[in-house]
Amino acid sequence: MNSFTFTIPCTPPSVNTYVRHARGNHYKTKAVKAFVEEVSLSYRALGVSLGAFSVSKNYSVSALVQCKNRRSPDVDNFAKLILDSLVHVGIMQDDRYVSEICIRKAIVADQEPFTQITVTRLDV
Repeated sequence: MNSFTFTIPCTPPSVNTYVRHARGNHYKTKAVKAFVEEVSLSYRALGVSLGAFSVSKNYSVSALVQCKNRRSPDVDNFAKLILDSLVHVGIMQDDRYVSEICIRKAIVADQEPFTQITVTRLDV
């Protein structure tokens, strides 16, 4: 297996809401935790066994983020959370191994929002 694609039934929150600070501590927001959980559920639903995939040192990640309105975050705000989620779920060891990324945003008012992610192993 060199690549796989899965879809999350929501969009990533903006990186501007990624972390909050209180009393000298910082923590991830509920929206971020919810997105990571959706990535985990959607990935597990594939039933894909990663095997050697997750120990690669060279990945390409592409994502289509479909939003409902034009007030959605800037496209560059999606990348960090998507990559961090892939690491958290165990799809890759570290996002420093991503050598190529493509994030597309589509505004479609009459359809439900989603995020479709494709991860490709490049060192095969």
